[in-house]
Amino acid sequence: RKYVGICIDFVQMSAQLCTHPVGESNSRLANECTKCTHFRRGLTMRGKWQVILDSFSVGGLHDGLEPVGTDVQRGISRRLPTNVLPAGIWRGGGAAGEPEQSCGKESRILGPQRLSGVEDTSMSDEPHTPSTGSKAGDDEERQKTDEERMMEEIAEQKDLIDTLTGDTCEEIAHRAPHEKRLGQLEFKYQLLVEKKRQARVLLKFQELYGDIFSEPCLICLNDIHVNASEKLTETFICCTDWTGVGQQGSGSKLPICPAFTLILYSGGIVSELEKSQEKAKELLLKAANLGFISANSSLAGYYFCGANGSEKNVEEAYFRASVTFALDNTDKNAAKVLGSFHFEKHQILAEPSSYLACYYTNIWTKDDRDGMASFFYSNSLLRLAEHLHGDNSIDGSYALPAAISWLRKSRGMGFEKAREQLKQWEIHTQNSCGNCGKEAQGGEKFKQCSKCKAQWYCSKECQVEAWRDGHKKDCKRASILKFEDYINAE
Repeated sequence: RKYVGICIDFVQMSAQLCTHPVGESNSRLANECTKCTHFRRGLTMRGKWQVILDSFSVGGLHDGLEPVGTDVQRGISRRLPTNVLPAGIWRGGGAAGEPEQSCGKESRILGPQRLSGVEDTSMSDEPHTPSTGSKAGDDEERQKTDEERMMEEIAEQKDLIDTLTGDTCEEIAHRAPHEKRLGQLEFKYQLLVEKKRQARVLLKFQELYGDIFSEPCLICLNDIHVNASEKLTETFICCTDWTGVGQQGSGSKLPICPAFTLILYSGGIVSELEKSQEKAKELLLKAANLGFISANSSLAGYYFCGANGSEKNVEEAYFRASVTFALDNTDKNAAKVLGSFHFEKHQILAEPSSYLACYYTNIWTKDDRDGMASFFYSNSLLRLAEHLHGDNSIDGSYALPAAISWLRKSRGMGFEKAREQLKQWEIHTQNSCGNCGKEAQGGEKFKQCSKCKAQWYCSKECQVEAWRDGHKKDCKRASILKFEDYINAE
């Protein structure tokens, strides 16, 4: 067992790492270190030097030490002195400065026996932030102010659009930029409300199954969910003694361990036992309830489709997907489930959102292998355009080029529905001028836009006029991959 001292020079932005062997007497600890004169037990300041003490232990606890973290991959319990963190640092989900509370282990049940959180889906619910205290109160007040300000901007924009009446081409074209601006404001507002809803769902999850462990990063001091996912942390190898790695029971309480064992059971790798679907489900649920992101993501998909021996349960699917996305907003499977709910305007949602359907299905496309995600994102873009502009097709605010682009990606991956839908769209667009609306006669072939390849024109003059009127913007947006960039593009 060794103590590791990290001395950080915040002026020169340098650091040195010292190891301190522990003798038989706990009272001596590392105070007699001859390598580092700055080393002290705990957290101290000497001039421009700040000393952080860490301990890597395989055996029992030392006096004055308590477990606050673990290294999953090596099976080593990492322990810090109880006084290592500055006053006010949040540990394990509790509010700054508050005494530690029960983690609620008695509620860590292996089953979906809990409230689904459906009542939290309303876009207009008041937020409940996970932390309390003066800083949290200030943050909540600031968010409320931002929310109210955005609602006022949305109301003003709607009032402006209501004054722009008329159905002529000029009047529709004049109204389109203002409708587009309304879409930008509404998306920003709904995304804010959705994130606050997910924060409340995460709170509910912790009430049911206990706090998800977090600790401050020793570099940036931000709170991180160390064991929730391998993607959330970066492992730095140090020169300490790693003896005892893989000892029996070293990782028995880590959320990643049941999930890893699940793979062994579901794949039939465990030599002592035969392949067991029920055992795999039990371990998956245990890992999910301990806060492991991948397990919650898998459960969301299973409950949504009724797959892998799980009965279909849309409430549980929505809950697990929301927890997953609250912890990792890049998870593709959670985005698929949440996006599907909004796309299908499922009754579980108080207010289905065309914006969130686009937002989530777009994240889903980043892991698209069969073309399904691109197909749903393509159709989500058209639904959003209909929400903003109705049946009007105006250059500069036309979603069809982008929708066709994503539909072609879906067809290229072999998605049959995309092939059929794209064939119908192209028959219509190839035989109708995208500027004047003239229909092709007697096998006449129109000129295709060489950039987006989604619009055809009866003449060069019509193509140039449409380009100047706004098709240039439509072409540019058709190549944008991220929805936030797409909706905010001018």
